[in-house]
Amino acid sequence: PTDCRELAVLLARVGPTALRSRDLDATALVDLLRDTDAYRRRDRFEQIIAAVGYCGYDTPAFDAERVRRAAAAAASVDAGAIARAHVGDVANALRSARIAQVESALR
Repeated sequence: PTDCRELAVLLARVGPTALRSRDLDATALVDLLRDTDAYRRRDRFEQIIAAVGYCGYDTPAFDAERVRRAAAAAASVDAGAIARAHVGDVANALRSARIAQVESALR
């Protein structure tokens, strides 16, 4: 029950953004991935993507495959290498690298 409740709360928070996934730029997609904890909890990320479709959110602006491509691209960034290279500001450097990777993947 707790997992279902957490998923429902997360869906309510990110669902409206996911609905516009076809129109989101790389920065917004990376933020969506962060908000769904896609990097650490890929299973929950997939549940959110499925729920967006199942809950009647199946609109032309929702593009699950585009979100999955963005997730794969962002996940391919070597976080360890970024951390070693940017000791003072790892979070911003990692976010920037993920955005660049997503931009490249979606071209």
